[in-house]
Amino acid sequence: MTASTTSSAPVDQAAEPIHISVASLVCGVLGFALWGIGSLIRAGSLENVRTAEALEVVGPLLIALAIILYVDHLSNQIGRTAVVLLIIGPIVYGISRVPAFLKWDTLGWFRYEYASYAAGHLLVGLGLLMVAVHKERQMKAALDHYATNAGGPAPAITVHASFVSLLSAAGGLILVAISEFNDVGPDPVVRSRFDFILRAVGALLITLGIVSHIDHLTRRIGLTAVTVGILASLAWFFAFVPRVYNPHYDFSASWGDVKWVAFGVAYLLAALAGALVLVRKRQLERGTSAS
Repeated sequence: MTASTTSSAPVDQAAEPIHISVASLVCGVLGFALWGIGSLIRAGSLENVRTAEALEVVGPLLIALAIILYVDHLSNQIGRTAVVLLIIGPIVYGISRVPAFLKWDTLGWFRYEYASYAAGHLLVGLGLLMVAVHKERQMKAALDHYATNAGGPAPAITVHASFVSLLSAAGGLILVAISEFNDVGPDPVVRSRFDFILRAVGALLITLGIVSHIDHLTRRIGLTAVTVGILASLAWFFAFVPRVYNPHYDFSASWGDVKWVAFGVAYLLAALAGALVLVRKRQLERGTSAS
């Protein structure tokens, strides 16, 4: 059996359609890829850090653009409030690196940078919470429809993710945001083990959110893409692990690049997952047109 036959068999048999547009997927893939490359450049050479900072601005902005290009369908699926928060979050995160790129190296801009990190993660976490709220409202409307024996079809429940999945991922991002807000202090070199514990736990909760939604995700985007997405989340978690052991490890020459490599791998794996979704979408469309 050929590789192409193997990969297309599950797509033909039990796959759910992928509604996201090619343009949105391409923007998301490019955004994560550039973000990952920026992190790896930062790990490899301090001489090219300005290039890395530019990519760390462009990458999140492209991710926000990917959501904007998909905004109409997403608004119907998860609610407009959630979509707005999910768009603003990456934008805030992206512009957080602008002062560093422009070499505004003051304590005030350092605080702005970490406040923006935190605000970006917080907004995305709140966006996921609003998805859960939207799902709860849809479920209540459907139950009221059945309870009153109303005629016609029941209101559709368009949010497929479980409450466990949504609340785990949202809670993880909020924990990361809390830890980053704690970095907005009077002394930029102060490091707290507790903050990095929050970030590590938050990253694990995000992974749990993906894993708990694995059945539906596998039917929608394929097991390979889901697996790569889980590995990306775990790589993001690993970036915080050494600093749980030693909060100051990144000031050591022997450890200073580990976090940037881990971040780079995480974002590149996320880009790969997006590329796999794009390939699967093409396979589904070819299968539909052939039939």
